Amino acid sequence: MSTADEILVLAEKFSLYFTIVIFVTGTIGNLLNFGVLTTSKRFRSNQCAFYLIIESIVDTCQLSIIFIIYILPFIYGFSPGNIFIVWCKLKNILPQVFRLLSTSMVCFAAFDQFLCTNPQCSMRRISSIQLARRLTLTAICIWTIHGIPYAIFYQIIPSNGCIITNTNLIHYYSYFYYPILHGLFPILTSCLFSLLAYRNVRHLVRRQVAVVRRRLDRQLTAMVFLRVIFFVLLLTPYTIYRIYSLNVLVSITDLGPYAVDQLIYSIMASLINLNYSTETKDEQNFSDDDLICPITQEIFRDPVRAADGFVYERDAISRWILQKGTSPLTRKPLRIDELRPDEKIRHLARRRRRSTVSYDARNDTVSLPPLRLVPRATNQISPIPVRPCQTVPRVPRVECSKKRMVKLLFLLFSICTIVGPIVGMVL
Repeated sequence: MSTADEILVLAEKFSLYFTIVIFVTGTIGNLLNFGVLTTSKRFRSNQCAFYLIIESIVDTCQLSIIFIIYILPFIYGFSPGNIFIVWCKLKNILPQVFRLLSTSMVCFAAFDQFLCTNPQCSMRRISSIQLARRLTLTAICIWTIHGIPYAIFYQIIPSNGCIITNTNLIHYYSYFYYPILHGLFPILTSCLFSLLAYRNVRHLVRRQVAVVRRRLDRQLTAMVFLRVIFFVLLLTPYTIYRIYSLNVLVSITDLGPYAVDQLIYSIMASLINLNYSTETKDEQNFSDDDLICPITQEIFRDPVRAADGFVYERDAISRWILQKGTSPLTRKPLRIDELRPDEKIRHLARRRRRSTVSYDARNDTVSLPPLRLVPRATNQISPIPVRPCQTVPRVPRVECSKKRMVKLLFLLFSICTIVGPIVGMVL
């Protein structure tokens, strides 16, 4: 066996084994994502979490299709796509639709975090769960229609197998789809909005936002930012390879360079498939906001976790329950006997207090002063601007012109993605 043949066999085995590993680990990671995002109280009815849930479902379907495509030739000894016309069309349509849907969810999540963390009330008002559902449904429809030319022009040619028979459509996918639609455009879009969201979330402390809401925005922004980093790192090599392959044609008759090109393609394809198995972890990184009691607005000394899932100062929440009987954040009934000490928060809070300039060990065990932030039955307003149950104030609806502008831009993008393949086939 020549060196070129050995390289071709290596490329084939690498693709097969790496696909199996990605399928197993990616499916587990996506299921963990789905379980965390659907069961955690923090992420329920959140539009960014909705995008991540849809992405986990789409990525699981994509990994399953890729696994079936690679495993069937290994089982039967031949490629069913070169014999059965239905499988020839499906194995090319489904991965493309799922690939574009997954890319859209990443861009939508980055854009949503940019809206949620924006200092302008009108921009924050645009983000909603209804908008997330509409964008997701629209993306499903657009990318399904976009894949119809695959179903029409993919045919089985006895000498070449399952290939596209329309030359203009080949030019469209070669010069627009891979470099632009599935390359530079999602990379630049996700990077831009994730960086803007990261900039916005660093200034949340300057706004009068509840501690719980601020913590949720920071966690979601960190999750999306990490997802975008993996997305860009794994998609960029494949996009560069596609642009390179368009300008440098390798003939199959020249077996040596062709074998090396196939090995490079196997590595690049494995990297982009790895993009569908990345797990977005909700890391428990404790910031200063996590170590501050939402009632007293002071660093914890005796933290306890209540039945609503939040941590409070023992003395503060005990007196709150005696006065109100409900949670200061969720308004659900609470009982004093359900309070449980949180040693991890206690240790972190003690270390945080010791790092302050005004720390005095003699005052570390002194009980807290009487509460001043507990709402009374009267309409008295606290002079301190941050209150325990503070939420983002209601703002007027966004102006019609801004809504129309967003809808117009989205409509133009949709028309371009649908008309592009049609124009390519006609020309």
